Amino acid sequence: MELEKILDISPDIVAQLSTMGLSVREIEDWFDTPLPTYEGLTPAEYIAENGPDDVYKNLLTIYHSLSCL
Repeated sequence: MELEKILDISPDIVAQLSTMGLSVREIEDWFDTPLPTYEGLTPAEYIAENGPDDVYKNLLTIYHSLSCL
């Protein structure tokens, strides 16, 4: 998925992924990769079905956990 489309869906998620150090290419790839966290759906598919809130909360939790290491 192209970054422009991702920004339309959830700029907060893009900002959080950028804060976590992901490049534009990595962010685009992340949105198109099926993840066990989202029952095998890609983040883009999960967001389309459920909205961005859970995905954003998960990213904040991951970021907080990593920053505490």
